[in-house]
Amino acid sequence: MCRPPVIAAGAGPPSKQTDSARRQQESARHERTRIKTFAELGVAEDIAATLATHGITEPFPIQALAVPLAIKGHDLIGQARTGTGKTLAFTIPVLHRVTPGAASGKPQALVVVPTRELAVQVAKDVELAGGPRGTRVLVIYGGRSYEIGRAHV
Repeated sequence: MCRPPVIAAGAGPPSKQTDSARRQQESARHERTRIKTFAELGVAEDIAATLATHGITEPFPIQALAVPLAIKGHDLIGQARTGTGKTLAFTIPVLHRVTPGAASGKPQALVVVPTRELAVQVAKDVELAGGPRGTRVLVIYGGRSYEIGRAHV
């Protein structure tokens, strides 16, 4: 059985670094990757422009490593610390496969996550990056009536 490549960007045990120190460290690593924009990763122009309007202009290392592979359709496993862009690293390639303004209204992608909190976070990122494509997002999780979700499908 062929295993997907494992991508680790700044992975390792959590440390007691502050968020600011972690961002500086990730930024220094990013400089070594020499990728400056999402467009250089092959991200669609409309998605890259939307990210830029929200102040997201430079990819984190996990994004620089994972996005080009995932856009090409390769399976992968990514590992990086919290707050380093993993959600967008897999969201952007998913959005590349969604047909903008699809008239059918049928689901085109399904993202399954282990917790309600992560589901909400992923939904926000998909809505943010998928805005220009008219992407509609529905979050369904336990403890909530299915009827609420059905009304939006």
